[in-house]
Amino acid sequence: MKPSLLLLCFICVSCSVAGLFYHYPDEVNHRLLSRLEKKYIRENGNCFHLTSTYSRYAVIWHYTENAIVINHLKNGRIYKTEQYVSDGLSIINTLAIDSASFLQDDGWVWALDGDGLKISLRNREYVFNLAISYVESLKYESKTPLSKFIKEELLRYHIFQ
Repeated sequence: MKPSLLLLCFICVSCSVAGLFYHYPDEVNHRLLSRLEKKYIRENGNCFHLTSTYSRYAVIWHYTENAIVINHLKNGRIYKTEQYVSDGLSIINTLAIDSASFLQDDGWVWALDGDGLKISLRNREYVFNLAISYVESLKYESKTPLSKFIKEELLRYHIFQ
């Protein structure tokens, strides 16, 4: 009786510890994304990021006065940073953003377990947190200016590919 109780306790503790180690990289990635998002919103007033349900990989990007800065995150670390000349900030500032039409745009393919797209714009106080199928969404044309802009940028800079 005593050895089986010890074995049961050992199995329970082992499973708990294994679960903690399994989810740790996800938590670290989430904390880094959150920190970077706050920083980019404070500095430049915009932040975009894509995350995947099935991987420990994320991409976060923002626009400065004359560039787009793209950070690739994996296991809680920035492992690749890219910077390109871009006038995206001026385009974002001139876009007419209507949250209702953006969310109803037929160009986004919704998925319960899809990739997460988050768009944060300080000067308009919009935060869109969408569960989409990234690959499928790129196949369809969008109708709203913000959706079109985001899809063009995703393809132009090979974000999340």
